[in-house]
Amino acid sequence: MTLSVQPVNITLRVAADADGPALGRLYAACDRAHPDVDWQQPGIGQFWWLVACESGELAGGIRVLPLKPWGWIADVLVHPDAREGPAVGQPSDVTSLLFTTAFACLIRAGITEARGVVDAERESWQRLLRRYGGTDLGPCRRFGRRLDV
Repeated sequence: MTLSVQPVNITLRVAADADGPALGRLYAACDRAHPDVDWQQPGIGQFWWLVACESGELAGGIRVLPLKPWGWIADVLVHPDAREGPAVGQPSDVTSLLFTTAFACLIRAGITEARGVVDAERESWQRLLRRYGGTDLGPCRRFGRRLDV
């Protein structure tokens, strides 16, 4: 599914395998680089990513997992150059389109609640999620574990 919105030149689409390296660069531009990830490996760009392209460049991405009973928003990345909203304190067009499309995909999958984890120090993201109807579910910690293959 591809959606073009005017007058802004932003295209939203499901990520392809070839988007892996661009997603790696987007993580780095957002100061969230993962140097140990091979962004060239097959399948890295296809793990439930919706991406926003502006003038042919990857401007943002959101990872949406339709896991029942609720959906999961695992990552939201917006390139620093695409973060300016139409007014101070407003989300950018890229941010708005990513969230609205992600929520629409979850609704279409029959999911009635979206969840995710926001770091306590990311107050701007907390404000943004509240603007989209988000509710704080209490303290939580992220965890990870390397899997030996």
